Amino acid sequence: MLSLSLALRFAIALLVVAFVASALHLQLKKKRLGLPLPPGPPGEPILGHLRIIPEDHPEYQYTEWGKQYSERHLAHLNIS
Repeated sequence: MLSLSLALRFAIALLVVAFVASALHLQLKKKRLGLPLPPGPPGEPILGHLRIIPEDHPEYQYTEWGKQYSERHLAHLNIS
């Protein structure tokens, strides 16, 4: 019975390590891409904005974020 419990613990630990390693790999890969993301509210790890967005009329929250995080110039044209 002890060896089964030990094997189960090892399997769970291996799964956790694999999950963390893949999450770190994806995070590093995302940072290596050229263009940054547009400005926005900070999200939580794994959940993102799930707890911030209201269930009733989420469009009002999106409108507020648009006002708060908007930039005056979204496109820059270099004409010479």
